[in-house]
Amino acid sequence: MNRVRTLAPALIALFAGRLSAQCLPLRLPIGASTRGIAMADANTAGRDDDVIFYGPAQLAVARGTSASVERYSDRLVGGALSTVSRIASGAVGLGAQIIEGRNEPQCNLVSVGPNGLFVSSPAPRDVTRMLAVIGGAGTFKRFHFGASAKYAGVQAGDERTSRLMFDAGVSRDMSLADFVPLTVAVAVQNIGTSAADTVQLNTPLRAALGLTSGGPVGPLDLAVAAQVAVERNANQPLFQHGRMIGGLGLELGYAWLDGYNFALRVGERVPPTRTDIGHFTFGAGLVLDRVTIDYAGEGEVGSRLAHRIGIRLR
Repeated sequence: MNRVRTLAPALIALFAGRLSAQCLPLRLPIGASTRGIAMADANTAGRDDDVIFYGPAQLAVARGTSASVERYSDRLVGGALSTVSRIASGAVGLGAQIIEGRNEPQCNLVSVGPNGLFVSSPAPRDVTRMLAVIGGAGTFKRFHFGASAKYAGVQAGDERTSRLMFDAGVSRDMSLADFVPLTVAVAVQNIGTSAADTVQLNTPLRAALGLTSGGPVGPLDLAVAAQVAVERNANQPLFQHGRMIGGLGLELGYAWLDGYNFALRVGERVPPTRTDIGHFTFGAGLVLDRVTIDYAGEGEVGSRLAHRIGIRLR
């Protein structure tokens, strides 16, 4: 197994020759929750099973099994599966994600050579990113504690790199003014990663604070999700030179029967650097008793909308 471990000071690699936006971005997208993406990907304090990709603490209150697929462009697609099961006073969860893309022949990969000069070489035709996660969470004195282990791998042409990493988190459900629910969650992700992994696997060391709240607004139900995160920049200290990433999402739902609901969602986010995703997100959801169907749309810089469809069983 060949391991890709090349890292340059500034930008180690850039995809050049982006004709008709058919070259893959250096950092493949990592969003794995349809509802979360529609609400600016602010999902650290989420309560669905796909929260396992964002922070393990909320597994203690999450339920269900979901599957989703997203088409980013003609040459880039992805999908995710996740499930959570109750065990005693806690829960365990499993998740898997895969993203596959293909470059056109004219796409080039620019890197820094041994002499400090930029070297251009053909980009790998096929790129696949895989992620598998297993985690668990429990509750102690109204606090939820969780941890997860995950295996990330990227196959780029004949080169493959992989890494075993860990996430940890804590969350708590509380109230504002005695009647407005509030969930606060903190997660530290990709513990054990390296600067090279940040480039190849898109797994920078990351700390995130997430909030969710909501309540009735007349005949409608309002939900709010907010998140602020910091990602380590190369080998720099996380909180001194990290990249700040924020997001705010809103959901407005209407229930015509108990267990039957329709919701509209919008979000505004600050995307991580070196990605092609846009700021604005939107989507909708339909709950039919124990089945939920979700849709999310997100813009890509210089390209058309990416569309994600998901289904969840409770």
